[in-house]
Amino acid sequence: WDGGYAIFDFENGARALLELSMFADGSTWNEKIHAIGPSGMMECRVPGPQRFWPKGLGPSPQPQLELSPRDPKRPEIFDIELEDALTEAGDHHGSTFFQHQKFLEMVHVGGRPDVTLDDGLRAVVMGLNTQIAAAEKRFVTFDSMRVPA
Repeated sequence: WDGGYAIFDFENGARALLELSMFADGSTWNEKIHAIGPSGMMECRVPGPQRFWPKGLGPSPQPQLELSPRDPKRPEIFDIELEDALTEAGDHHGSTFFQHQKFLEMVHVGGRPDVTLDDGLRAVVMGLNTQIAAAEKRFVTFDSMRVPA
C-alpha cells in the first residue's frame, strides 16, 4: 500500500498515528516524524536524497529538528549537518550507512542488533493488521506477534 493513515491505541494509554505517503518525492521534506507529549512536540524533517533534488535549485535542504516545548512556548529549529560521506553512502541521509556499518561490526565482532527480528515481525504484523482494518472498515485488536483470523 502506498498511502494511508493508522491510529494505534496501546495498552499503556499511549496513542500513535502513522501517516504514510510514498508520493512525497516532489516535496521539500520527504520524511517527517512528530512526537507529541505532555512536555511539547518534537518534529524531525528530512529531505529526499540529493540525487532526486531538482537540478538548478542548489543543494537540497539540510535535515532539521524542531523542538516546541509547552512551557516556555519558544520553538527552536536546528539544522542537522551531515558529512558528504554519509549521504553518498546511501539514502535516508546516512541511516543506510549506519545500518551497514553496524551489520559489518556484528559479522566481525558479534553483538546484538539495535533492531531485532522480533521488532521487524511486530512492524509487519502492525502493517498487516492496518490493512485488515482498512479493507474491512473496522477496528482490529491484536497482540504484538499474531495476525487475527
